[in-house]
Amino acid sequence: MDAIHRDLAENPEMKRPPNTRIHADYSYINALVDALMSPDVAERVFVRYNNEICPRFPAVPFAPGTTAAELRDKKPLLFLSLLAGSSHGSTEQLVPQHVQRALTKLLKDQLADIIWRNGEKSLEIVQALQIAVLWYRPPLHFEQHNFYMMVNCAAVMALDLGLGRKTTPNVMKLSIGPFRRYHPDSSSIEARRTFLVCYYLCMSITMVLRRPILLRWTKYMEESIKILETSPDALPSDKLLCRQVKMAHIGEDISVQFCMDDPSIEVAISEPKVIYAMKIFENELQQLRQDNAAMGEVDPTLRLAEHVTNLYLHEIALHKDQGGTDLHPPYTEESVTPGGKGNLPIGPAHIGALGECLTATHGILDTMLSIPLDVLLTLPVIFCVRAIYAIVCLMKMWVSVTSSNEVGSIIKTEHLQIEAYTEQLVSMFNAIVSRDAQSPHGKFYFVAKRLQERFIQIKQGTAKDQSEPDFPSRTQSDEATRQSAHQSSTNQTPLHLLSEVAMGSSNTASSHQQAQSHARSQQQAQAALQAAHHAPQPMHSNWYSGMPAQQMDMNGMPQANFDLNFDFTQFDLGTGSDADLSALFIPDAVMWNYPATDPNLQGYNGF
Repeated sequence: MDAIHRDLAENPEMKRPPNTRIHADYSYINALVDALMSPDVAERVFVRYNNEICPRFPAVPFAPGTTAAELRDKKPLLFLSLLAGSSHGSTEQLVPQHVQRALTKLLKDQLADIIWRNGEKSLEIVQALQIAVLWYRPPLHFEQHNFYMMVNCAAVMALDLGLGRKTTPNVMKLSIGPFRRYHPDSSSIEARRTFLVCYYLCMSITMVLRRPILLRWTKYMEESIKILETSPDALPSDKLLCRQVKMAHIGEDISVQFCMDDPSIEVAISEPKVIYAMKIFENELQQLRQDNAAMGEVDPTLRLAEHVTNLYLHEIALHKDQGGTDLHPPYTEESVTPGGKGNLPIGPAHIGALGECLTATHGILDTMLSIPLDVLLTLPVIFCVRAIYAIVCLMKMWVSVTSSNEVGSIIKTEHLQIEAYTEQLVSMFNAIVSRDAQSPHGKFYFVAKRLQERFIQIKQGTAKDQSEPDFPSRTQSDEATRQSAHQSSTNQTPLHLLSEVAMGSSNTASSHQQAQSHARSQQQAQAALQAAHHAPQPMHSNWYSGMPAQQMDMNGMPQANFDLNFDFTQFDLGTGSDADLSALFIPDAVMWNYPATDPNLQGYNGF
């Protein structure tokens, strides 16, 4: 923060000198970076970002000829974000793991100080947030996730800066008077690109978390796409970015049409208007696929986006009531609504959508598994989330196939290939952990391994109810609910356990039934976790190389890798694109609650 800004913050009565703008000075960041790494190493990381990382997803590219010295001199905060996001996963370790952790902490501190304490806004801050989000390092603890907050912060700041609209004389007047702010030229290539990336990230959050759409498609975005595709001032990599944004635009239309973010609205795939809308989206997606193929060899990230959008479109075939946090495949009695709609036969549209879901999930996983390790380590972390999402959808389809004669006559369990795909995913993420334990992608090893073990338990019927510790602070009504859930879970099959615990409890017509269902699912979740505790598995103790062996309790049994007193009611246990992103990292606070002093886990003390 420059002297003028600091003086004004400390002395509100002080008047700003006339004709003086506030320009934040972040040059002090360079000294902090130099204390962590030499300029030579920083330059090598910058070169790796330009040559290996940015081309895979060109959200914040730099003009040809830009040097590390030039960037750190003009945009020190952006340079720090680049170093923190690009220091992992190289074939030759450029940055030691303790330095990676220090860079992440430094970036977090600077963003907090600049954004929240100083209230500064600039295009550089938005770009720094975008890099921090795309190569997001999951924190050690579940409660510390702020992926969604960072995306919203970047989008809101972009709007405050005047991005997303044409520059007008009235907008330029904002740099005059008592509220002086520097507004970038919203018609520039850099500003248009930055705003399109904000839109892409917001739509990714909408599709992953089922949150309301923060940024909607506008005429300005459409113009920006055309300019970035045709302008001689645009970079060659902008064409790939525009393809990704176009795919996100289809996702927005799907979300609006099928009310993906509103759990109170029921969407039936058998309705003619739903079938008609799906056909329109299928045609749009097919046209975009043809346009992508016309560019030559399709980039893996673009191919992955095609499959994800296709799955997002046909996902309503996996459930009967469209919810914001739950998907409800037609496989349990709970999916039957009060009107008896669960007994309706499966129609041609439903059959076709199920087939597309299977094709899309296999396409997502095949694409991810075909990417070389060196390339995979350069991709944004959001693509790993989509791989986990595909596995969860396959598990939901497995439940449908094994519990419904109609679905089972269409899709066979051997067609799903869940065991093969989960094993390959576990091996892929294990290779990442072996390469660099601090890589943000390595955190998904825990998620994939847990999904693999959970599916084995469900398939073999090994998940059994366990007695729970008595909590004196519970009310009598809570005790009655717990006893009821205990009795119910004793009679539950593995299919019920998956549908009610892993995939979330079903919505019912009355709020009283919803409360009972939620309490029962939380009860069964703790029972399932305790079952895993009482059936010790050696893989839990040292999935990271060099991790100490699991400690034993006074009875000689392995200590629980989760807190038995953890309040499960604070979040939904659903896992997938419809679940909270934090639910994908439940192992952080529940399943694998390793001591924070473990040096192998400090790298995840991120945002």
